[in-house]
Amino acid sequence: MRYLELVGAPPPGAPRFFRLVADSPHVDEARLLEWNASTEDALTALYAVDGDADAFAGEVGDSSVVVGFDITRVDDDRFYMLVVGRPSEAPLFQQVVDSISRMGLIVATPVVYREGTAQFRIVGESEVLQSMIDAVPAGFEVDVHSIGTFPDEATAPTRTLSERQRATVTAALELGYYESPRNATHADIAERLGCAPNTVTEHLQKAEAKLVRAAMRGPVTSRD
Repeated sequence: MRYLELVGAPPPGAPRFFRLVADSPHVDEARLLEWNASTEDALTALYAVDGDADAFAGEVGDSSVVVGFDITRVDDDRFYMLVVGRPSEAPLFQQVVDSISRMGLIVATPVVYREGTAQFRIVGESEVLQSMIDAVPAGFEVDVHSIGTFPDEATAPTRTLSERQRATVTAALELGYYESPRNATHADIAERLGCAPNTVTEHLQKAEAKLVRAAMRGPVTSRD
């Protein structure tokens, strides 16, 4: 199984909603988490957004593609948004989605919108992925940022851990080391594993560094 990592900007004439999600001054980043075609001409999508909920809601309500939306705030700078839209108002995007579905490919979530672009991965067989690039309709420009084997460390970050690092993190989780407040110390983990506390410290530091790097790397941006 392979993936294509693609980066593209909403094309000229794209519905205002897509341009807002990608490049609104009130949004630092938006992540499309899930979507579902609820009816023939209605698509429901769930976004996680870093930005100003009130200001963005005022903009979204003025977009022809949006039938309705609901916002749940996490804090002052983060919110979730459930959007019901009309695919018929975005024929170019619908054409791309239909091509992906017809070819038996999958768009891996999240789709990340930031700095005026959408960044996403399409997963499938190598030959079909090449056909997908050839089938991108005129007017929808995307760049192939990378091609790789799925999953990789970005989609399955624990694959980067050594056996001892994985065992140490697992023991730490089971003992409550990552609870707040912590229910275990490095000495407790060391006793469980039958090693010295400084060995636990070393394994946790290396494992946490790998996991954080993989989590923060995420989908690419145009600056990468």
